[in-house]
Amino acid sequence: MTLQNTRRTRWRAAVVAGGVAALLTAGMAAAVSAQAAAGCQVAYSVSAQWPGGFTANVDVTNLGDPVNGWNVRWTFPSGQQVTQAWNAAVTASGGQQTATNMSYNAAIGTNATVSFGFNGSWSGSNNPPTAFSLNNVTCTGTIGGTPSPSNSPSTRPSPSASASASPSPSTPPQPGDPMATVAAMQPGWNLGNTLDAIPDETAWGNPLTTQALLRHVRQQGYRSIRIPVTWSNHHGPAPAYTIDSTWLNRVRQIVDWSLAEDLYVMINLHHDSWQWINAYPTDRANVLARYSALWTQLSGAFRGYPSRLVFESINEPQFAGTSGDEQNYQVLHELNAEFVRIVRRSGGGNATRLLVLPTLFTNADQGRLDALTATFRQLGDSNVAATVHFYGWWPFSVNIAGGTRYDASVEQDLIATFDRVHATFVAHGIPVIIGEWALLNWDHNRPGIIERGSSSSSSRPWATTPGSGTSPPWCGTRASSSTAASCAGATRACSP
Repeated sequence: MTLQNTRRTRWRAAVVAGGVAALLTAGMAAAVSAQAAAGCQVAYSVSAQWPGGFTANVDVTNLGDPVNGWNVRWTFPSGQQVTQAWNAAVTASGGQQTATNMSYNAAIGTNATVSFGFNGSWSGSNNPPTAFSLNNVTCTGTIGGTPSPSNSPSTRPSPSASASASPSPSTPPQPGDPMATVAAMQPGWNLGNTLDAIPDETAWGNPLTTQALLRHVRQQGYRSIRIPVTWSNHHGPAPAYTIDSTWLNRVRQIVDWSLAEDLYVMINLHHDSWQWINAYPTDRANVLARYSALWTQLSGAFRGYPSRLVFESINEPQFAGTSGDEQNYQVLHELNAEFVRIVRRSGGGNATRLLVLPTLFTNADQGRLDALTATFRQLGDSNVAATVHFYGWWPFSVNIAGGTRYDASVEQDLIATFDRVHATFVAHGIPVIIGEWALLNWDHNRPGIIERGSSSSSSRPWATTPGSGTSPPWCGTRASSSTAASCAGATRACSP
């Protein structure tokens, strides 16, 4: 749910320009066998550059036998330095840079690609590296290579096994199969009232997120986690709208922990929806510049991440100053289309990453569903999913107007909602993620509350809509429930 605050902020336009790109080939020795066939191709690109700084991405394609554990070495020709990295740990020794795998991307199969990226600093010039080595084999561009004289590789160890280890990792569906991806995300869980809290992670009463919590979520059988993130208090002013590096690193840390637990992960722009995006109809240039700058930076930061990371454009989009729903549908289409365009053009893993688009208000009324269907048709993108939220028949959900019993009205609302979603999207090959679902408690201190439990007692199973069962119940109280139903029973509204 969203807070009812429509404060507006006006910003100025921003443009981020990209720079150089280089395609290089590198010989690669397999860490597991000195006799293994080896070879690889390395693509180095600078996706953004500004005075004194730049963002670069490195894509490594393995042309030889599979490897398990890798490092990539190069030397900057102009004295550049890495200041922040993702998908790899980057260290420097003199002018030489070494990127070492993370626990979740150590394996590179034959013809598979692993990607990492970094922010760097430069002065004078920012010329690209001219050579790379992988696992101490000098670049040759063919299978087989000459070992370089550098030190032996140090492979990052995998986490040690224990009796409380998370379930074994699973093989994700191939990129470009959205229905299979959404099915693999079932069931899911929301890390609510945390990174979306205003102004910071603990402001709404939840403790700092730990890897132990995420491991516990995975051990309960959850396969995905939605991480709502509010960015409005964590970036600079126009024209760059630069995301605070400490905040971005914290988001990345929680994403990395989640991926290490073999969870699918979904991140978004969350309460930004009512804080400033809602002013888009009357302040298009400034809102669009800010929105585009944030998704451009996020696309660059997570470009090399595996396909188990999913992007959701906006949480519960809503707009002020419009003439009605038809205009609302049009402005939401513009923002969703801009989101898809930015992410896809950033390349890397984003070229095929699953992108999740909401209906207006993330509501499942037929008009909202039809408007999003029109957007999907215009986009022509084959790797997208829809998302709606479900909080049930309102009198029953919040115990008002005598709504204290699960009756025919409650059940009909549930069945009709899921039937509409199925007929509009799933029946036409578009998967659906129920991003939030629960019964609410309008005021948990109010006497007379009868029930705050699960609404899954319908005689008709929730899972009748393929993909709809991927709903991460928004546990605002951060309950560590073992089932979706009990988790929903512990949910409160987002308002602190």
